[in-house]
Amino acid sequence: MKVEIAKPSSFLKPLYVPQYTMLGPGPTNCHPRVMHAMSLPMISPIHDEAYQLLDEIKEGVRYILQTKYDLTMVISTSGNGAMEAAICNLAEPGETVAIAINGMWSIRAADIAEKQGTNVIRTEKTPGDVFTLDDIEQTLKEHKPVLLYLVLGESSTGTLQPMEGVGDLCHRYNCLLVLDCVPSIAVVPVYTDEWGVDVVIGSSQKGLSCPPGLAPIAFSPRAVKKIMSRKSPGPVRYFDAITLGKYWGCFGDKERLYHHTLPLSLYYALREGIALVVEEGLENVWERHRMCHKLLVDGLKKLGVDFFVKDEKLRFPGITTICLPGTDLKLVYDYILKKHSTEIGPGAGPTSGRALRIGTLGYNAKPHIVEHILKVLKDALEYAKHAQKEKILK
Repeated sequence: MKVEIAKPSSFLKPLYVPQYTMLGPGPTNCHPRVMHAMSLPMISPIHDEAYQLLDEIKEGVRYILQTKYDLTMVISTSGNGAMEAAICNLAEPGETVAIAINGMWSIRAADIAEKQGTNVIRTEKTPGDVFTLDDIEQTLKEHKPVLLYLVLGESSTGTLQPMEGVGDLCHRYNCLLVLDCVPSIAVVPVYTDEWGVDVVIGSSQKGLSCPPGLAPIAFSPRAVKKIMSRKSPGPVRYFDAITLGKYWGCFGDKERLYHHTLPLSLYYALREGIALVVEEGLENVWERHRMCHKLLVDGLKKLGVDFFVKDEKLRFPGITTICLPGTDLKLVYDYILKKHSTEIGPGAGPTSGRALRIGTLGYNAKPHIVEHILKVLKDALEYAKHAQKEKILK
């Protein structure tokens, strides 16, 4: 038999991937135990051992999200997929959905909701600011949405949304609360049940320091009731929460409904990432992130940088956004990456071209890592200052 297409020469060389210290908004470096877990043997997704793995992960996710919700599971998708799953399960075409917009991810949520055919109400705040209860109540009272989408830790701007009273307020107006915790889980407290959150979403590659591709998600009994009473069928099968829940054994059924072939190596990694959090204890994990954020902020102040989020109480401890007036941000980013094999995040969405983002997430939330980024940032700032002076002289 004749082969028409020649062998691609690039595949005749070994795969090379550089080793970076990943201090952007995610993904992070993975713990060696997480990396090792991915080398474990492959099994079938319908083996008893696979179901046992899912059951253990489910309990671990409930711990991390601080929830007792029956419909708690992980979707084989990125955080973006979890956003879509939350909205497409709860909102039907023609229904009103409110999106609290103060950064890139809430803008994306609005886009997702519009593609579902919903009537999207965009409640907007200046990037770097958060929503008050008065802001939220005004939207609920005026527009009567079926759900409110809110971001806890906004990774594009670096804000942390206060949650006290938000769930109670939403339920008073018969509105479901969807909370985006994609960069927030295992970084800051997430009290799903206590806050009255109806759908909470997360991701594997940030605070849990696992590979990207998995998204924890939990639905409250209120959310399940809304899904079960839909007037129109859900628009997609893959993200259908009830079908997924039957695969994950969330409804007490003895028989598991097969859903899809799991990327089991990623689930092995996630199980190990959760185990590391359980061993350390959530309170200690939260405190470690808080402490590293404080160390970073104190060091950045000594370097004389500006902060995109002015109010210290509103800063998300996992991702710190900094402004460098008069400095070429791309020059700083490129220098740190190439000279020090360290990645920090460029701005995104409203911070694009305006800020840099330093992530102290998961496995990288350690004092010596903070010392490292402060050292390389100082070096990069000195380099940029010299380079810009040379450019002026030319």
